[in-house]
Amino acid sequence: MTVRLLKPYAQRPANALATFDASIEAGLIGASQASADLTGGVKYFVPRPGLTLQSKQIAVGSVTLKMEEQTTILLPEGQVLLVTGAALTVGAISRSGSSDTWAVGAGALPQIGPYVGMQKFLMTCDSGGIFAKVQEASLTASGGAAAPTITGSFQVGQTITASLPAGVVGTLQFTRSLTTAPFTKTAISGAVANAVNSLTYQIQVGDGGYSIGCEASNQVTQTIGGTVPGSAATKPATPVAPVLTAVASAITVTYTAPADGGSAILEGQFADVNGVATALTGSPQNIAKTAGVPITGATRFRNALGWSDWSAQSNQVTPTAPVTASVVRKAFNSSAFNTTF
Repeated sequence: MTVRLLKPYAQRPANALATFDASIEAGLIGASQASADLTGGVKYFVPRPGLTLQSKQIAVGSVTLKMEEQTTILLPEGQVLLVTGAALTVGAISRSGSSDTWAVGAGALPQIGPYVGMQKFLMTCDSGGIFAKVQEASLTASGGAAAPTITGSFQVGQTITASLPAGVVGTLQFTRSLTTAPFTKTAISGAVANAVNSLTYQIQVGDGGYSIGCEASNQVTQTIGGTVPGSAATKPATPVAPVLTAVASAITVTYTAPADGGSAILEGQFADVNGVATALTGSPQNIAKTAGVPITGATRFRNALGWSDWSAQSNQVTPTAPVTASVVRKAFNSSAFNTTF
């Protein structure tokens, strides 16, 4: 069971959610130091010292986390982080300044790193236990290193396959790296262990301009399979301001889609000055608006990487009143149609 502490206990502050042996929890509740009502409680991790730096470039020692503990780890350049979870472990590791995260369960993760420059990691343990240590990337893994081979075409939409040699058991993970400094590397698929020791991946539009590689748990450095042609895709460029023309009870929006950033544009929007958005379907496009009310607006476009910035505001126009039957009759009965010959 989990309780909410009403007073500080076991290095945890009041209002922290904590899990102890049933007898301890019962004693805390009986002494009005804890409550079974978890409403308003917060998840709390007890901080533990991380790995120490013996010198500027060498981290030494190891760290072990128990349930509801966390620590910060500094990983020097050129070293790797080795992480193992005990049975029934639930935890996570994240790298500061990036979106890199690793879920920790029972067993060993593929090595993390090496990186260019010092890296900072936050490691948390929700349950079970986590053991972490660092070692030089140049050290040879036990049993010898066996780098995976990667086959297939490095073209968008094509499938590549990474395989370990026959008889070698390992865990594989595809990675994506920048081709220029700082050569940042990120995982692009979860670590997958299987009987045949192979892993497939379909090249995505966003992989353009990156080197695609694969790491194995029984090797020291990754295998670089190849570089996907093109530049790394980005969101669309900022579009130019649309041009509006007033018509009866509507406006006509003339617009130009911007450069797509290397990934096809999927949709576009026009939003008027009042924040009313309309999907764009083709230029020019009529959009119903209230007659007599001045209107301006802007456009934006989205590809697989996200939305562009909004364009500058358009020119201002005022939709005209619709032509009615009475107006037509008045025009027909005017002097222009009553000339005597």
